[in-house]
Amino acid sequence: MTAPSFEKAILDFLEWLPYDDVRCVSWSTSDPMTGFQMPTTRRSFLPSLNRIPTTSSTSFTEQQEKKRHSTLVSAWETCSQIWYSAKEHRIPITGGSHMSKVLVIPDVHLKPWMFSQAIDIMETTDCERAVFIGDLVDDWGCQFNVDLYGETLEAAISFAKRYPDSLWCYGNHDLSYIWSQYDHPGFSLAAADLVCDKFEELRDALEAPENLAIIHRVDNTLFSHAGLTREYAEAWYFNMMDDPDCMIDMINECDYDKLWENNSPIWVRPQYGNLAMGMFPEDLFQVVGHTPVDRVLVQDNMITVDTFSTTRSGVSIGNQEFCRIDTVQKTWKYID
Repeated sequence: MTAPSFEKAILDFLEWLPYDDVRCVSWSTSDPMTGFQMPTTRRSFLPSLNRIPTTSSTSFTEQQEKKRHSTLVSAWETCSQIWYSAKEHRIPITGGSHMSKVLVIPDVHLKPWMFSQAIDIMETTDCERAVFIGDLVDDWGCQFNVDLYGETLEAAISFAKRYPDSLWCYGNHDLSYIWSQYDHPGFSLAAADLVCDKFEELRDALEAPENLAIIHRVDNTLFSHAGLTREYAEAWYFNMMDDPDCMIDMINECDYDKLWENNSPIWVRPQYGNLAMGMFPEDLFQVVGHTPVDRVLVQDNMITVDTFSTTRSGVSIGNQEFCRIDTVQKTWKYID
């Protein structure tokens, strides 16, 4: 059965039911592998059944209501069997999870012109989607340049509106405002409220709130600000080591306590020492920023793309070139 027909089978089954209001059910979760929404437990599904309004002017009798309830539960059980069977065999239920060619937007650090360049690339190349790797805000000596903060954030929001399917990773500088870490290097008290407000606008501009997160998986590639290491995964999520997608979901729900530490996906620097040898999971390609490099740095199954950052004096550290990722083949190249 082809990928789209899995989804069609579920939807056709629901359409077959004699109660139109089955389509009012709010599915409880979205699986990170497939993107198709399905309740994870019977318990999470049943309360929503009780809230489904009737569509007939004639009230259901108690017997009819029980039959209706039983039919809906059967629908859930049938859909769940399709769902978990597909997941067990790693069969994508929807056909849209493969993106292949992705433009990476590295750490911006108050350079709004990067988004103009990114738009040009999206419009003139075969890139199908864009992923921002984190750190929109802060730069050397810019704490009082509130206008530059505003210009950068507006450029980001405009890009998100133009490409609402784009994915955005939080960086440590971004989260320092959301989590009120006033002593973070580069933190601007003058722009703090503006940054928080604009990040809400950015999230609202995207097709789903989940498009702004700590880690994104696209096909065989992980995108995050700093990287997911085996050391961090084992320390916090040892019982999920055999289910990295579930682990990523959990990390994306984390707050300050688990992420504001040196080895987290917003802080770690695996470019140093042997951490790059221990990225997790080993079979996925990782794309990270956070650590300035003079050109894209390739280490085993990870590349570092922070090539736009500058020194304290404003001199560029890197070659300021964008790159494109093939998320299926786990390869990369500079944009021609």
